[in-house]
Amino acid sequence: MGVTYVLTTAEGRRIGVVTHLGGRRDLVAYDPDDPDSAQSVAALTETEARTVAELLGGPVYVDRRAPR
Repeated sequence: MGVTYVLTTAEGRRIGVVTHLGGRRDLVAYDPDDPDSAQSVAALTETEARTVAELLGGPVYVDRRAPR
């Protein structure tokens, strides 16, 4: 369980980020023939997730509850 952020590109591809309640984040590319199925999934470390957010110009959220 968690939160999913999905967007459809100008080319019609669906991509997204799934943020799980435990803090894990997955970068997902959805199957063009079945938009509810993932074509590929890449698990991101906290550092990688921050890097992706910075590259996309989005805000970076820090979970203050998690030990560093």
